Amino acid sequence: MNSNSNSNLTEQILSFLKNNPEGVTQDKLTSAIPFQEAEIVNSLNNLIGINRVSLFDSVDGTLFKYRSEKEALKFRDLKK
Repeated sequence: MNSNSNSNLTEQILSFLKNNPEGVTQDKLTSAIPFQEAEIVNSLNNLIGINRVSLFDSVDGTLFKYRSEKEALKFRDLKK
C-alpha cells in the first residue's frame, strides 16, 4: 500500500467515525470501507497510537470512536 492510499484510508476511517459519533464496531467499519481488513486494522492501530481514535467497551463489543485533532493533542500532552 502506498502512502497516498494509506492517507486516503485514514481519511475514510476518520470521516466514517466522525459521522457515527456513537461509535462503531470493527465489523461495521470494515464492511463500510473498501480496503482490506488488515489495512484497516493497521490504520486503526496507528490512529489509536496518535489518539485520533479511542476505544470503548459496549454490549456490542469494542467500539471505535472519532477523536478530533484538538482532543488528540490534549491527550498527547497528558502523556508527557
